[in-house]
Amino acid sequence: MESSWASLHLSDEKAEIGSLLVLSHPYSKIGQTISAEATVKGLRKNGGLTLEFWVETPSGKNEQQARMDIKDLPVGEESRYTAEFTPKETGFYTIYAYLYDGYVRIGYKTEHIHAEKT
Repeated sequence: MESSWASLHLSDEKAEIGSLLVLSHPYSKIGQTISAEATVKGLRKNGGLTLEFWVETPSGKNEQQARMDIKDLPVGEESRYTAEFTPKETGFYTIYAYLYDGYVRIGYKTEHIHAEKT
């Protein structure tokens, strides 16, 4: 006889990215520095986590902006991490935040902005 209870999957991840925000107007100016902020929440005892910020330019080039080691994030607590970049060409940019546990990616978020000439 099959159970009517749905199976419950518990995450094995040590942490998760809660949000990724670009701290500027969605339509920015070329040459104006843009800040991106990601929040990371501890889910289990952790260590060995890494957060990377990448930007995909309008011409399709991917550029790493920052890499941060997260030593220890208490369970249930959130920390904020920021990276900056300066758009150099007109068009849409995609900002990525990737969270790694060692070499395994355990989460990511994306955000978009448009840069134009002044």
